[in-house]
Amino acid sequence: MAVPKVLHIGNTANVAAELRDGLAELRAAECLVFETHNNRLHFAEDVRFTWDWISSGVRRLERNLAYTLLLKSLLDEADLLHLHTSGRVAFACLRWAHARGKPVVQHFHGEELRLGRVVEEARGADAILVATPDLLQYLPSDVPSEKATWMPNPRKFPGRPIPPREKRQVRIVHAYLANASYVRVFGTPAIRDAVRRLQGKGYDVVLDEVSGVPHGEALLRYQDADIAVDKLRVGWYGTFAIECLALGLPSLAGIRPDLKRLDAPVVAVTEETLVDTLEPLVASPSFRASVGAELFAKARALHDTTEVARRLAAVYHTLLQ
Repeated sequence: MAVPKVLHIGNTANVAAELRDGLAELRAAECLVFETHNNRLHFAEDVRFTWDWISSGVRRLERNLAYTLLLKSLLDEADLLHLHTSGRVAFACLRWAHARGKPVVQHFHGEELRLGRVVEEARGADAILVATPDLLQYLPSDVPSEKATWMPNPRKFPGRPIPPREKRQVRIVHAYLANASYVRVFGTPAIRDAVRRLQGKGYDVVLDEVSGVPHGEALLRYQDADIAVDKLRVGWYGTFAIECLALGLPSLAGIRPDLKRLDAPVVAVTEETLVDTLEPLVASPSFRASVGAELFAKARALHDTTEVARRLAAVYHTLLQ
C-alpha cells in the first residue's frame, strides 16, 4: 500500500507536529499539520491561519475565502483526516471527508471533552484518540468503547537525561494556561504556597511560572529547572510533564486513584502532600538525579515519539484497509 497522506488539523501542545515527525521517520504516513487557530505559542505546524483584526470587511471576506479554498484543496489531497480540534471548522471538515469516503480520526486533548462540547464530533469519527486516560470516561455513553484509544502524547527523548544544573538555588518549574476556565485544572495556588512554605523552612528554592510564552522559550526555561510540577487536579499529567521528563527532571502531578494501576512515570502528589514530597527533592541533588533518571526511563518507553507513531500507524492502517 502507498504511504498515506494525512491532514492534521489543529496542533494542541505540538502533539500533531511530533506525530508528523515520528510517522515520517517510520515512513508510515506523509503528514501535513494545519493550525486553524491563532496559535501564539509558535508550535511547529506546517501551515497556520492568523485571525488578526482586519478593519476592512472586503479584506476579511477575501482572507476567509482564501483560507476556505486552501483547506478544501488539502482535504481533497488527503487520504485520512486527523482532527485535534473541535468546533464549526472541524465538524465541517469531518462531514466533508465522510462525504468523500475518507476516514476521520478525532483526537481529544482535554477540556473540550470534559465539558461535553464535542458529542457530535465523537459520534461522527471513525476512530477516537484521547491524550490522557482520564478522558475516556467523558465520551458519550453511546460511543462504542472499542472505538476509543488512549494514545500517549509523544515527545522525542534523547539517549540519556541531560546533566543536572550545577547551581545552588533549586528551581521548580510549573507551566499553566492563563485562562479562567482552566483555574480548576492546574492547582497553581497550591504550588505557590508549597514553595513559600519551603522557603520558610530555609531552603533556597524558587518557582518559575511559565505561561503564554512561545514554545521555544518555554523549553529553555524547563532546561534551567531542577524539578517540575504539573497539574494537580484532573487526575493525569500533560505534555508539560512529558517535556520535563525527557530532560530527566523529577516531575510531579496529581494522579487519580483509579489510574495509579497504569504506573504513570511521574511522582504522584496531592495538594495536601505536595510540600512533604517536594522537600527531599529540594534538599538532595543526588535524590533528584536518581528519581529523574528512573522516571526518564519509564517515560521514554511510553512517550517516545517513534513508539507512539508506531501505535498510531496501526490505527491508520486499520482505517484505510
